[in-house]
Amino acid sequence: MRKTLIRMTVPAMILIAILAVAVIPPAGAAGTESCTKSYHVVLELGPAGVTEQAVQLVYAYNPLPVAKSGDLKAVVATAGGQPLVEFYLHDPRNQFGDVIVVDRNGTPLESRGIATRENSAVLSVRFPQQPGAASFLLYDNNGTLLKTVDLAKASDRTTWNCTPDYGIVRKNNPAPPIPFVLGGIGILAIAAGAGWYFLKKKKTGGTGE
Repeated sequence: MRKTLIRMTVPAMILIAILAVAVIPPAGAAGTESCTKSYHVVLELGPAGVTEQAVQLVYAYNPLPVAKSGDLKAVVATAGGQPLVEFYLHDPRNQFGDVIVVDRNGTPLESRGIATRENSAVLSVRFPQQPGAASFLLYDNNGTLLKTVDLAKASDRTTWNCTPDYGIVRKNNPAPPIPFVLGGIGILAIAAGAGWYFLKKKKTGGTGE
């Protein structure tokens, strides 16, 4: 019987080891965002027009907005003026809010939404760097060009030793380690096999090896 159990256990343990090696991802293969170079453009929108405040190349991960319309339209173009990508932005001069009036007991008396137009505001835009990008163009919703920014003069702020995911350690709730899961499955398989073996021997009257 001992030899039989050994013959049942050893293959199961080998199978568990093979599955563990095949399934466990290698170290460092976790899905982390790498450091992505992006342009950072800061513009002041005022009564006299749009003033360029900063043009930088920074590390950032910024997916482009997916909205198909907005107060402002941004275009990233090549040196020849060919658009590479375009997206829409909210004009920060357009502000929205709520007015809520309550009495001294906290009972609501009035609630209404408001919209205001400020004289000036700062617009900060970040978008991924891509080959051929030479200029950033900003249009209003009527198609009027408000500002053209030369991306070639962007100051490079990507000089520090960036690490994957910006060096941030994320504490997630990990799933049970795969070796333990596979080990539990293997133990159950061995136990089931052994139980079947003993029942068969009991019915047949065998003594085993």
